[in-house]
Amino acid sequence: MNDFFEVLKYTLPSTVVFLTVYFLLKQYFEQERIKLYSIQNKERFQSSLPLKLQAYERIALFLERLKITNLVLRFPISGSEPSAYCELLTMGIQQEFEHNLVQQLYVSEKLWEIVVWTKEEILNEIDRSGHELGSTDLIKAKDILITHLHQKTTPIIDKALSAVKKEIQLLV
Repeated sequence: MNDFFEVLKYTLPSTVVFLTVYFLLKQYFEQERIKLYSIQNKERFQSSLPLKLQAYERIALFLERLKITNLVLRFPISGSEPSAYCELLTMGIQQEFEHNLVQQLYVSEKLWEIVVWTKEEILNEIDRSGHELGSTDLIKAKDILITHLHQKTTPIIDKALSAVKKEIQLLV
């Protein structure tokens, strides 16, 4: 029994020292890992922030281009029928959307849904206007089209732009 206490006299303090050092080192390395992870996240955020801001800018530009006054400037009225002109506007919007499709990688899913919904609403309004005007004289139809679409689409676009601004404020 005496031998047992003799062995215990040497092993117990060394075990206590070992466990203390083990837990202290474990805690130290865990804190260092958290610091490193935090630094990497910060660097990753700083490198991706310009890309995200550029995506928001491109989406805002796309939404601005959806406004009827901007569409009319980009696609001068030509041809003889309002329905053909409305189809031209629709194709222009669709091409612009496809050009900006990749921006969905950098924005939230909710914002992208708002952008897609806005585009669809604008296309629907243009389509409705084209059908309503039928074969009206294009010069008369132009004024009606611009006035009607401006009243219907501007609030939709403004709400989408507001959503873009809110998400940017959350990001920065």
